[in-house]
Amino acid sequence: MLRYHKAVYYLDTAEQALTVFTDSLNFKPWLYSSHCLDSLKHRTSDVQAILKYISGLTLNSSNIFEYSILDNNIKQACFRIKYNNVNDIIVIISVDKKIITIYLNKIIDKHETLNKRLYATI
Repeated sequence: MLRYHKAVYYLDTAEQALTVFTDSLNFKPWLYSSHCLDSLKHRTSDVQAILKYISGLTLNSSNIFEYSILDNNIKQACFRIKYNNVNDIIVIISVDKKIITIYLNKIIDKHETLNKRLYATI
C-alpha cells in the first residue's frame, strides 16, 4: 500500500479521487473499530461527546492530509477536523467508513516532526 501526505506529495489525480472517496463515505453509516474506541478511552475523558460530534459530521475532502492507495484504489484517508478552540480531531477512516483510529491534536501542532521518508513521492 502506498501512503501519500499533503506536505510531501499528492498524485495529480488526488483531488478528484479524494472528493469521490469522501462523497461516497457521506452516504454510509459510521463504524468504529475496537482500536478507535480503546484509543478514545485512553486519550479523553469525554468519549461520548466526541462520538456524538463525529456522528453529526459531513466529511469534506479538503480536510484530508494523508491517504493510502492499493491497486489504484483509495483504501483509507486521514482527516483533520476542527473540534474546539484547542483541539482538532484526527480520524483515519477506511473505505467502509470505519474509524480505524482517532485522536485529538492541538490546533497549533503543525506536525513539524513529519517523517517524509514514510510517504510515496511518485
